Amino acid sequence: MVTKILKLFQDSHVQVRLAAFTLMEMPINFVQAAQILYHHRFVHAFTIALGSDQDNKVKEQAASAMLFFLKNTIPDSLALFPNVDTLMNKLLSMIKVKIIVLQYAGFQYFANYLLILLEACSDKSSEIKEEAARGIRICAEFGSPNFKPFINMILSELSNLMKDPSRSISENAKACDVAVSAVGRICEFHRDSIDRSSIVPVWLSFFPLKDDLVEAKIMHEQLCLMVGRLDKDLLGPGNQNLVKIITVFLEVIEKGDKLATTQTINQINNLLRQFGQNIPPSVFETILMSLNPQQRELLLPFVSSF
Repeated sequence: MVTKILKLFQDSHVQVRLAAFTLMEMPINFVQAAQILYHHRFVHAFTIALGSDQDNKVKEQAASAMLFFLKNTIPDSLALFPNVDTLMNKLLSMIKVKIIVLQYAGFQYFANYLLILLEACSDKSSEIKEEAARGIRICAEFGSPNFKPFINMILSELSNLMKDPSRSISENAKACDVAVSAVGRICEFHRDSIDRSSIVPVWLSFFPLKDDLVEAKIMHEQLCLMVGRLDKDLLGPGNQNLVKIITVFLEVIEKGDKLATTQTINQINNLLRQFGQNIPPSVFETILMSLNPQQRELLLPFVSSF
């Protein structure tokens, strides 16, 4: 039986060779036993296939079968093979080529997907716009570096959603929140590709998020992290955005666990406590004067000097 399979590896028909190498990846007792008992013969057959087969699909399947063989056979199965270096170089070469092909194909699919999302941002349906913005947010978080070439187009579409005159209408409010969240992820993961000194403050101006509660929790957590690391673009020259940040924090606290997780609320409390301890009383008094009575009442417990 083993001899027949080895002959099929060199059959004149491409589909037969493909089927033979595919068989050698099946986790069945016969394949596992054959690979252990006749490992030297399989290594030789794999070497021939990787070096001489003219069909790329067959080579890829042979490489895949070879990897399966290496995972399932005894560790010393290659030790006695005289051309092990040649074999491994061929295998690594196949893997490298496959990675390059996958990266190129991945970029093409990613580009096509992003263009569909960008078009959907202008759809009449608020739900479609909302989900398109959410898709862009996910791409911004996980699509680097393929995301970079599209950033200007993306920011333009997200800006339209954020500044939509009808965003105050409940059915459009969620799309606005999700767009703000997408811009937040761009600020977090693609800062070097944007006009950071202008985009980050604009992003902050839309806080707190109140309509899409999932994105609200994500963004309020991100805001805490940025404040905690004293993000210069967020704080602005001379910490000019500090009042806005404190106001956002107080609004989030006021809503309890609706707009933030318990962990984020604890982080906000700690940050406000740090502000109260480190900001000069005269500066904090100015901040207090800019708040409404309810906000002042929430903030005062964090300020030791008042």
